[in-house]
Amino acid sequence: MSIRKTYARFKWLSPLALVLIICLLSGVVACTSDDGPAGNPASSTAPDSSLQQTAETPDDPAAPSTKMQEETESTQADAFHEIGFVPDPDTTITIQLLEDEVNLNPLQEGNGFPVDSLSGCDLVYETLLKWDPEELTYKPGLAELLGIYADGIKLKIREDAVWHDGRPVTPEQIELSLYWMCKFTEGCREAEGLITKVETETDGELATDRIFLTLAENGKYYQALALDLLCRAPIMPANIWCEGRDPLTITEEELQIQADKQPLGTGPWQVKLNDSFQLVLERCVAVDNKPQYLMLRKYKDRLSKERAFANQEIDILGGTLPDDGNSSDYFTGKPLLSGIVVKRDHYLFKNIYYRNLLQLAVDTSKTGHILDSKAATTIFWHYFGGATLVSRLRPDLSKPVFAETYLANKWEIATRLGGTWDSDGVLHLEQQPLATLDLILPADPQVEAACRAFAQSALRQGLRLELVILDQETYGQRIDSHDYDLCYIQTTERLETPYSLAQDFLYHLDRDDFEELVTSGLSQQVRTLALALASAGTADDFVAAAKDCYQYSLQQMQFFPLGCRTINNGYFNSKYRQNISDYWATHLDKRDLTGNSASEILDSITAD
Repeated sequence: MSIRKTYARFKWLSPLALVLIICLLSGVVACTSDDGPAGNPASSTAPDSSLQQTAETPDDPAAPSTKMQEETESTQADAFHEIGFVPDPDTTITIQLLEDEVNLNPLQEGNGFPVDSLSGCDLVYETLLKWDPEELTYKPGLAELLGIYADGIKLKIREDAVWHDGRPVTPEQIELSLYWMCKFTEGCREAEGLITKVETETDGELATDRIFLTLAENGKYYQALALDLLCRAPIMPANIWCEGRDPLTITEEELQIQADKQPLGTGPWQVKLNDSFQLVLERCVAVDNKPQYLMLRKYKDRLSKERAFANQEIDILGGTLPDDGNSSDYFTGKPLLSGIVVKRDHYLFKNIYYRNLLQLAVDTSKTGHILDSKAATTIFWHYFGGATLVSRLRPDLSKPVFAETYLANKWEIATRLGGTWDSDGVLHLEQQPLATLDLILPADPQVEAACRAFAQSALRQGLRLELVILDQETYGQRIDSHDYDLCYIQTTERLETPYSLAQDFLYHLDRDDFEELVTSGLSQQVRTLALALASAGTADDFVAAAKDCYQYSLQQMQFFPLGCRTINNGYFNSKYRQNISDYWATHLDKRDLTGNSASEILDSITAD
């Protein structure tokens, strides 16, 4: 291009460039003007006046103004989002999830991370209370339990109970959070309408840090249900998310938008960046030799996730890999108990000796290894609860007396049942083989193999079991309608509390509904046992109630454990694994990397 043509083009561009520069300068002036029409619109939630006054009058005259600080922080945040997060391996833990999805919505009931209301993960949002499966008691969350009364529950709010932006948590936000969780989530719906008021207690005319939650109904059942809700419902910045809308009529979809837009909690980690490739959390309070950032990769397909881990792009892979002898360090996740339950009104199992045959067929060392070779082992009377509870109860519980009686008197018992033993050890009734019993199970190779091993063991006790393998939908329908002789069940992935463990106790007895505890649907003995377990307020009370429930379960023998399967396993590629090893060696029931143990697991990690 000739110099003349270039100069002519430059002359043509100069006026346009000048106009653009003027426009840009005008925009900057408008944006930095306090009252200009192009300024930021006023927030729908006015800040506290006392905080505003303090911010405008700093103690140090030479200190930068609040406005200058906000502009600096805004510039840093903008740069962070524009450039993206570049992890420093000395200060950042990188995680990729195999099964769980990255989630920031506390109202979502599916498995997610770092927010998961099912398992109670408290990285970003916190619940008022926590149930500790190792200390077997309630621990402080956002609040401390002060007392349980006939008409309500008293709590003490934590001293530093503020949102990640510094605004204080209010009783109104707590009340609305509990209301939303009961209204929009199935797991908390049973408690809907139970807590009618959340009020701050006063000392004379001065407000205190104590709040009282008033219950609509009296009784141990409702107290237990309320405590379960306080352990399960994350507290959300209700009035901030409402943005002027009526909190009683706001929709779940609108709240989900706000949860993604303003993920504002009180937990130890706050959201720093969330884009299509990664979610970055920052520790709210920096701690020496502790990772400051947690970065979750968002690879979409499983192959990419496993390849990223194999290439050491990430420190931790959370989920379940095939049992192929992977050379990476492996840490077991949360155990889910599996077993066989009988139909309680089946004509054969009304006789305790037939249930005893199934009890003698239990071999969890064999079936447990088949279910999950890396899972923690269980024992034959492990009916509910974690390893800590089982260890506490082990000295006081043993095989039922009638099991030993049966082994010593097989021929006499066969006569009582109206049958004989053939040369192969199979029990015959009136010279006919015992009726074949259907065992329904979902289509799962490990479950099928474990159930087949159980059936072979049962055959040696004289029981013939026919495996009926079903798709998930049909399997669920058959369970709901009690259309089976025996069925395979697995405990659900959810946060454990005394209330939920009492539900498991009843479920293993093949009872339909825990709400029957407040009606006449259950026997007085069962109602008393379950209520004592659900409403236990101390570790000693809980252990004593659990012992009684275990002994009753052993006598009834309607659930027969196969073993445990684990979820949320951890696979490590990084230097942090040594610290994790120390943590795993000292904790039996807090190994859920993406669940309610996440905070403690991450806190256990220190830099070399």
